[in-house]
Amino acid sequence: MACSSSCPTPGAHQNWGECVRAKSLQIADVTAHSFNTGQHRQIKEYVRAREAGLQPATVFKRDVDKAWAATEKTGVPYRADK
Repeated sequence: MACSSSCPTPGAHQNWGECVRAKSLQIADVTAHSFNTGQHRQIKEYVRAREAGLQPATVFKRDVDKAWAATEKTGVPYRADK
């Protein structure tokens, strides 16, 4: 039998490779999930603000920075939701 063990149509493919390709499997590129991206650092800053009790309007750096600045100015944790 040329099909893979989880083939929904056993025997319908000429070889194992054809069977697996028919499943449209995709292999993720590990570099696409890098944790050293600017986006990841941006989210880490948002999480740090949330852990400090702030609620920035979004995860974007400009909003997180705005929340920190308002907190420093007023002495009260900034809450965009209030």
